[in-house]
Amino acid sequence: MRFIILYAVTYLRNITVRIDEETYKAIEELTRVEKTDRSTVARKLIARGLEHLRRERALKLYREGKCTLWKASEVAGVPLREIIDLAKSEKIPIHFSAEDVDEAWRAAFEED
Repeated sequence: MRFIILYAVTYLRNITVRIDEETYKAIEELTRVEKTDRSTVARKLIARGLEHLRRERALKLYREGKCTLWKASEVAGVPLREIIDLAKSEKIPIHFSAEDVDEAWRAAFEED
């Protein structure tokens, strides 16, 4: 019997940043708490920060009328329902246009 093992290869790139002493100490504390290394903690922090910034950017675009809710969900990288909840939590008025509905329907049928 033969087994084929598939590996997902992720190529990691190096980045060098300078941080203040307080941030460094906070990262060190997280390495101890999570029982991992600084690089892993830094990658998690960057990933979460990027998620947060994408959502902020998407909500800003929607608030300014520069995109639809559907497009905002794509910019944020979250489902439409989540961007609606985020907008509500930020007290951004929700407006559904015919364009929003058309985009949602098109996207729903494209995924099949």
